[in-house]
Amino acid sequence: MSGTEKKALAAVLIFGAVFAVYAPALSNGFLAIWDDPAYITANPDIAGITLAHLKAVFSHIYVENYAPIHLLSYMMDYALYGLSAAGFHLTNNLVHGFNGALVFLLIYRVSKDLSLSILSALLFALHPVQVESVVWLSERKTILAAAFGLGSFLVFLRFLDRRGRGLYVSALLLFAAALLSKASVVILPLLFLVYLLLFPHEKRHLWFPVIPFFLLAAAGAVLTVMTQRRVIVPYYGGSPYATALTMLPVLAEYLRIFLFPFNLSPSYQPVIYRTFFTPQVFLSLLFLLMLVFLVWRLRRDREVLFWAAWVFIPLLPVLQIIPFVTIMNDRYLYLSLIGMAPLMVKTIRRAAGRNGAVMVTALILALILPQTISRARLWRPGPDLWLDAIRHYPENETLYLQLATVYQKGGRIRAAETAFRKAAAIDSGDLTLHKKYGALLMQAGRDEDAKRELQRVYDAGRRDVELLSNLAYACLDTGDPVSALQHFREALSMNDRDANSIYGMAMVHERMGKWDRAADFWRRFLEVTPPNNAWRGKVEQSLRRDEAKAGGE
Repeated sequence: MSGTEKKALAAVLIFGAVFAVYAPALSNGFLAIWDDPAYITANPDIAGITLAHLKAVFSHIYVENYAPIHLLSYMMDYALYGLSAAGFHLTNNLVHGFNGALVFLLIYRVSKDLSLSILSALLFALHPVQVESVVWLSERKTILAAAFGLGSFLVFLRFLDRRGRGLYVSALLLFAAALLSKASVVILPLLFLVYLLLFPHEKRHLWFPVIPFFLLAAAGAVLTVMTQRRVIVPYYGGSPYATALTMLPVLAEYLRIFLFPFNLSPSYQPVIYRTFFTPQVFLSLLFLLMLVFLVWRLRRDREVLFWAAWVFIPLLPVLQIIPFVTIMNDRYLYLSLIGMAPLMVKTIRRAAGRNGAVMVTALILALILPQTISRARLWRPGPDLWLDAIRHYPENETLYLQLATVYQKGGRIRAAETAFRKAAAIDSGDLTLHKKYGALLMQAGRDEDAKRELQRVYDAGRRDVELLSNLAYACLDTGDPVSALQHFREALSMNDRDANSIYGMAMVHERMGKWDRAADFWRRFLEVTPPNNAWRGKVEQSLRRDEAKAGGE
């Protein structure tokens, strides 16, 4: 069997192994909270491939992200499967399996070592920390960006060998597609530079072609900051210094969960440190410095330096240099594992030899696979995911709020109230708690209590579409259509495509006897809701009724 045939067979086997491990996730369904509704189940713009939908996904921001290729992939899924969650999960599994094969090809391209490449690719693809990126459908942007980014890197390496114009343009287009899937791949040009620096025999004065990649990356970074300005928060601990101290234990924890992938959580709540002289910060810094020293001792091995760079550089966007809402997530490690995996296998090989490394790595895979499979099953609709997070952080009110929301969406009002009470016992001043509790009271038919809770949040200066829309409904249900109209307008000024507020505006105008205006809003509602929306039939009836009344005036 030739070398090319061996590589092809290895890539196919890696793809098959990854797909088999994640196959049980095909039955996981959509998550009722977080981003699945906004991206998929309640998003009319992915309901089939049309010019209008293509225009929408390339011109709108979804969940504070501009990622049209990400949305386009959902559109294609919808065209194939409708809103069958199994079809969407199938695509995620295929993309991740494809990434496993690409990682194998990349490592082989650098190392020319078949066993190292196979073991490292399996470790990358089957590691439990990757579960979040693969089985949470909203995180397709991570695996999709990785696929285009890896493709761009491999094509760029081929360009270094052959200098073909078509190869260069292809690498550039693939990188653009990666950026339009998720901006975290802005770091790719830095990895190009590291490769050219460490392997100068292949550089051939080709620094100049990297410049367009940096220009694309800069544009992607600026666009990301502009679109995510609402999720940019003050520095943790009140200063960049405190944030840096906080991130030292987070970095150490990332390395810990790679080496010992247990006690993973769907939501991490790291401690905010404000002073250097704490045992956690000091020990984390010492641990990281030891790793840097080890890499420096092995600096003559260019592969070690290259993979070490591939560990650290992909973490740069999530080190809170610009602080975002979440400090730590499993998905932030997706690209870094491309470097971690070969570093681990090379380290094992130094200690146990080539054959020993195969056996030890196989044993590691056997030990972590049950964790991967069990966590993949955990990411399903229902309370189990949040109960798992609460098991790790029992004193975090945000997790109880998420649990309460899941119970509420499932119609389990008493269980939701219990979760809200637990959250309130931890932090009764949390405005998000009162906002969500007000929504629950509305669902329970306690309109006056709901209005009081929501008004409390509004008076405290909180403004978001969900709050404004719910407060407007509470005003409408308690006989105050004028205030309802004001709050609905305020909500639509923030998001003119919010179906809930558009529906409410139609109801307000009906209450006021303005049938033509009500009909206008019913039409808008039909424009911004997907075909599967349960309210469309009722809205169509209301539209015909109000049009008739408007025509009879």
